[in-house]
Amino acid sequence: KTSIVKSVTAKHFEKSHKKCLVFFTDLMEVRSMADIELRLTRDFAKAYAHSFPVQSWLESLKSMARGVRYEISMDPMTGFPSIEFKPSAGQKSSLGIIDIFESLERIAKTRPVLIILDEFQDIHKVPSAQALFRQAFQVLTGLPIIVLGSKRHLLSQIFALPDAPLAGWGSDISLKPIDHKLYHAYIVKRLARHHITLPFDVSIAMQNLL
Repeated sequence: KTSIVKSVTAKHFEKSHKKCLVFFTDLMEVRSMADIELRLTRDFAKAYAHSFPVQSWLESLKSMARGVRYEISMDPMTGFPSIEFKPSAGQKSSLGIIDIFESLERIAKTRPVLIILDEFQDIHKVPSAQALFRQAFQVLTGLPIIVLGSKRHLLSQIFALPDAPLAGWGSDISLKPIDHKLYHAYIVKRLARHHITLPFDVSIAMQNLL
């Protein structure tokens, strides 16, 4: 699911819009509100730095990150500026959930924005997180949001229970098992690069084991 969304959906979105912002964050194993805010803040900074010229990015950051101490450096691999938020006495080390989504809403007035939240079910461990995300989603007007999760039973508790803050939000899409023949064709194509063959019956046995 993550590979499909990052390598296909997000890439298609970027190709379809000359100037856009794709915000991706992975919420796996978040255990507190501080965890969530720090994860969102760091990934927002990465997405913003990737999409905007450095000068406008820095000017906007000054306004966005009031009360937050941060250090800016250049990523030697990508050439993009990167941020590390650092807590200090009397300061927060991250932006709040609502702050992040309000910032994305403002950016969406100047360029298309796509939001991807992976392993979203792990917010169930954090008290009040669901209600805050509901409020954050309501801030956005028509922005595409993709919520991913690998633990269906937990996602159901977040989106299907009638009294859950996010009950009824969005549309549910499930990935079905891939047909043996289709997956075999994919495997054979990949192995052919290395001059390896794989009989269909062996392929089925391997797929069933996996």
